[in-house]
Amino acid sequence: IRTGQCFGMSYVIDVLLGKRGEKIQRFGHDRLSTYGIGKGLDEQGWLSVFRQLVTLGYLDVDYEAYGALKLTESCRPVLRGETGLRLRRDEERKVSSRRAPSNAILADPDHFELWESLRALRKRLAEAQNVPPYVIFHDAVLLEMVQQRPRTPAEFGRLSGVGEHKLERYGTEFLATLKKHGAAPKPKPVMNETAEESLSLFRQGLGVGQIAERRALKLSTIYGHLATAIHLGQANVRDVVELDDAEMAGIEETWQTLPEEDRYDLKPLFEAFRGRYDYGLLRCLKAGWERERREASGSEGNGTG
Repeated sequence: IRTGQCFGMSYVIDVLLGKRGEKIQRFGHDRLSTYGIGKGLDEQGWLSVFRQLVTLGYLDVDYEAYGALKLTESCRPVLRGETGLRLRRDEERKVSSRRAPSNAILADPDHFELWESLRALRKRLAEAQNVPPYVIFHDAVLLEMVQQRPRTPAEFGRLSGVGEHKLERYGTEFLATLKKHGAAPKPKPVMNETAEESLSLFRQGLGVGQIAERRALKLSTIYGHLATAIHLGQANVRDVVELDDAEMAGIEETWQTLPEEDRYDLKPLFEAFRGRYDYGLLRCLKAGWERERREASGSEGNGTG
């Protein structure tokens, strides 16, 4: 209120902490009664406070005004002392923002894929609005989306940290992403008896075509068996697809250039190469890429490799 609701979090925090700066002096905010009044918390502490106030709906971020913080009507009872306000004190953590949070639910490959898709959507929205990703939704909210899989605006609005404003602003896009992944996780890949037989023949040195011929099964079926083995770490993707590293890297690069929402279906990648590569081969490559991503994030699947 004292700064006129025209500035973003960083600037308001600088005023609260009593920092010196040309901009603060130019606007005369070093003469405010609230200048330096917030030294009881450090910068990270105030960031946590503002994030929670935004999540609770007491503050809004005006993206058209370069992220300026503005009061909402919901805050009036708090300011008048009619409603109490309880906030959590975040423990200091040193966690890479690029790593998935340590949560058992992300060990499921389907959950992990949705988590990555939601994070990508959040990142695009944050970049478009020139705000940090947490202003859109905190990681904890994304994890709840992964677990709850809301299907309707009403279900989405019941998630903690969403609220009416964020439901209206972001609900449509996040629900569309959730819908693409289905209401329930896919069954975890399992090496059943027939898949084990194909893997055994593969380990004996037979190629995909030879296994299909010997077992009188479709090529796509054998690729499916071996894709599961790759997913579980029981087969090496390079041995299965028999492509050199440069060609594999080229296919992966094309996959990475696809929009995030198109990476969960093989059809866009198949069409990008105009059918040059078999669906089954692409499925094996995708299984290898996803396994590498899980291992890099420290979130392993249910494999034994």
